[in-house]
Amino acid sequence: MTHTIKRILTLVLLLAATTVTAQDWRWAARSNLLVPGLNAGIGVTTGAKGRFSVGADIYYPWMWPFRDNRWCFELLAGGLEARWTFRDGTDPFRRGTGPSVGISAMAGYYDFERAYKGLQGEFWCAGIDFRWTFPINRNRWRLGVGVGAGYLYSQSRDYVVYTPGGELFRTGQWTNYLNFYGPVRADVTLTIPIWHDTKEGAR
Repeated sequence: MTHTIKRILTLVLLLAATTVTAQDWRWAARSNLLVPGLNAGIGVTTGAKGRFSVGADIYYPWMWPFRDNRWCFELLAGGLEARWTFRDGTDPFRRGTGPSVGISAMAGYYDFERAYKGLQGEFWCAGIDFRWTFPINRNRWRLGVGVGAGYLYSQSRDYVVYTPGGELFRTGQWTNYLNFYGPVRADVTLTIPIWHDTKEGAR
């Protein structure tokens, strides 16, 4: 019995000596630092070389600088993107860094008010963007800077508020429509990969 236990312990030690514990990641949490208030997203990297990724984001910045609500900035929107990174991402510490190109779409609702006069509306946009991403925090996080262009459509309604915190009244009978081609995206994106341990084969 003692001899059998010794053999099992020897086998366990040999296995531990012939494998290396490494780290890898495919999922990541992220946030666009240019958007005030709440913005959060998640992305997943796919493909053998880790160059292709897809992601989803939600934007929810709601701000009232004054208690009487004469100023406000409200936005509720969601977006999807697909991205191709030019740099080989086989090495997880280099994955997602360098230049990349992406296509994205977003839709949402907004309410902007200044001095009791405001604008409420809905929008959607789609476009293509270019981003350059740098490794930070000992290559464990990512910081990307990007700009994009495309098409934006919006319909909105003007309103006024006659008493602090009171009811909104439309100032016209018509809805404003906007069709815009040009810059539709800018971001400074902080990405935090979700690292996990993995086994790297024999030494």
